[in-house]
Amino acid sequence: MVRKLYFLPQLHPAWNRIVATNPAIKPTQRYDYHRWLWLMFYLRHPFSRWTICYHYVQHNSDECIVPLVVNRKRRKLHSLSFYGKLDYEDIISTTQDPAINSHFLQQVLSSYADYQFHSVNINADSRLCAALQQNLQPDDHSVAIHLPDNYDEWFNSLAKHQRQNIRTAYNKVQKEGFAISLHRYDSSCRIPRPLWHNLQLLYEERHFSQLSPTKLWWQRQLNAYTHMLRRLEGHRIYVLMHEGVPLAYLAGIFSPVHSTLYVPRLCINMTFYRYSPGILLLCETIKCLVDEHTSTLDLMWGDEPYKYAMGGTPSIQYFLNCQVNNLLCTLHSK
Repeated sequence: MVRKLYFLPQLHPAWNRIVATNPAIKPTQRYDYHRWLWLMFYLRHPFSRWTICYHYVQHNSDECIVPLVVNRKRRKLHSLSFYGKLDYEDIISTTQDPAINSHFLQQVLSSYADYQFHSVNINADSRLCAALQQNLQPDDHSVAIHLPDNYDEWFNSLAKHQRQNIRTAYNKVQKEGFAISLHRYDSSCRIPRPLWHNLQLLYEERHFSQLSPTKLWWQRQLNAYTHMLRRLEGHRIYVLMHEGVPLAYLAGIFSPVHSTLYVPRLCINMTFYRYSPGILLLCETIKCLVDEHTSTLDLMWGDEPYKYAMGGTPSIQYFLNCQVNNLLCTLHSK
């Protein structure tokens, strides 16, 4: 049975039931995360021919939701990551069994046999990757820092030149009397609205400095991260401060099941670039995470050099670009 739904709230009970059944589902596949993607998509593309279609599939005791962005006129399909803030693309399924998930996908995609399907940001450990593996091509990487039991062990695992960079950064702030402190905000300690506004300015100054104030405000409202990274269950924001001024921040979502902090955004205040605020922020955050026995700091999509320098290990991100007919043939053969 396949049901097509365009109004996401209709799936709320089923979605939460699936997530509760399968602990392996990442925060990026939770209902509230997708709700913001859904809202922002239609605010950004109110008159677009593209529509988000959620396919709810049931087979025996297993359930699955397959979100697709569909253009019937152009006969094209995309995954949500093509239009939204979704570093890890996946289906939402009660099972990890690749054969069952392949069957679910086959049922959904049979309605789009003559379409072209393009999907990106498919992580190597996803249900989608396991179900479609022979059709995927390697694209970019995501990078995660796996944390040992203590800070010194992590520090000593870094390359010699990076350890020296960290020592130099700490020595500089100490020598100049430049006091730094790390502040953590979450659901029990909400970040003050003025501070969140200032953090958004740091990001916008680097990426949207050419926009007028009106367009900049609207760009912020249409960015799903503006809302979800301070509202979702499990959200955490770490801010490195000096005398009330933010030097750098990272914001993400903590998953106790995975013992992982997923961080889609890390930004520094370029005014204080000479103090290496990004390095200091990561070091101070890792100290806190190690004390809490967190296993992984996942910096998600993108293989920027600083992630590797700080001990990150890569995981392949795949993409899919093929005719659905061809895809159905391989799914049917499984």
